[in-house]
Amino acid sequence: MQIWAIGGGKGGTGKSFISSGLGVCLAEKGLRVVMVDADFGGANLHTYFAIPKPARSFGEFVREGTPLNELVLETRIPGLSIVAGDLNSSGANPLTYGLKRKFFGQLRKLDANVVLLDLGAGSHHKTLDVFLEADRMIVVTVPERMAIENLYVFIKSAFFRKLSPLFKKAGIQEEAKNIWKRRGDYNIRSMDEFTDYLSSHFPEFGQIFTETMQDFRVDIVLNKVRDYRQTETGFAIKSMAEKYLGIQASFYGHVRYDRDFWDRLFQDQACLSRVSAARLMVDMCRITDLLTKDLESLSSLSGSTE
Repeated sequence: MQIWAIGGGKGGTGKSFISSGLGVCLAEKGLRVVMVDADFGGANLHTYFAIPKPARSFGEFVREGTPLNELVLETRIPGLSIVAGDLNSSGANPLTYGLKRKFFGQLRKLDANVVLLDLGAGSHHKTLDVFLEADRMIVVTVPERMAIENLYVFIKSAFFRKLSPLFKKAGIQEEAKNIWKRRGDYNIRSMDEFTDYLSSHFPEFGQIFTETMQDFRVDIVLNKVRDYRQTETGFAIKSMAEKYLGIQASFYGHVRYDRDFWDRLFQDQACLSRVSAARLMVDMCRITDLLTKDLESLSSLSGSTE
């Protein structure tokens, strides 16, 4: 089974909608999907599936130790279930190191082919830790300058969060800190050049970096696109991530802006039905097709998860 995390740097980009749309499209392919609302400050995933007041929630896992598989709620969509967010949360991420390990251990045992984690916005280190544990890291933004800048900060923060322990492992914490602080003296203009410099001057770090970070990649989805020319934003973000961070990035497509949909989003509880979001779901399923194309095969995913 695979765990996909959907994150981003700014609220209001429609991240939960993208998460929900992916879940619906994956389920329509015949896969068993469990969505987990991990937005601890603004849980609302349940509203996308016409569940006004969830009978159980993620809070029971945190406060009472209830196993995740006992908190799964069925939706009206065959093959798609959710673990609702904690409506009583204070907004702080409650996952301590021990709970995070337990959380992912139990996620791997859910009866699902794909688990989707809908994360809260922002670059808090606990949010980044959950994002980095996933098999696939998907980021969502809109074609607006502030949102793009926030997303770049999010990707950079996630990359550095993954990178930092490698300095300690290679025994070069102080050296790395000083080189980055004086990067102008070393003609270092990007994170990519920084890691290249460290790899060439500290071979042990270079080996650890290659082994740990070679599979680090982000998948980009652009939401609320009003004009086709705005899709260039997705390719620009991909280029920034590759040029300045030296990481693999892929742009998987866009979802159009539908004013009527967003105006009635929380008035129409069945907001993801094929009638109320037909155009948007066409876009979402096109993106899902591309995201699943590089999996070994859908038939193997829809088989046993043991």
